[in-house]
Parts: sequence; C-alpha cells; structure tokens
Amino acid sequence: EEEIYFDTFINKESKVKYPLKMKKNEYFVLNDYRMDDKDSRYFGSIKLSDIKGLVISNIRIRGI
Repeated sequence: EEEIYFDTFINKESKVKYPLKMKKNEYFVLNDYRMDDKDSRYFGSIKLSDIKGLVISNIRIRGI
C-alpha cells in the first residue's frame, strides 16, 4: 500500500475487475509512468513463477 502522488488510470478495455482479488504468490505491478497502463491494470496480477528477475537500480535521465 502506498500513497499515490500521480494520477493513476484504469484501462477501460482491460478485463481486470476491481476490487481485484489475488491468490497467494501473485503480485500487482504498476508502471512508473502511470499514464501508460501496460501493467497489472491491463494484464492483471503476475504470478511469482513468471517473475524472471529483480530490479536493483533504476536510473532516470530526463530532458533528453
């Protein structure tokens, strides 16, 4: 649970229904850029077995 600082939109074409109930070992993943909805708002929850790696750092370059 987190406080949302940016507007977060729900894709109306998505088949995800809210409130979303997830099973054990499932995760709801949000894109950093909340205007882009190609994340769990579109695809639904992600199974732990489908996660292939771990993000250890995120470098953002703005204004390029």
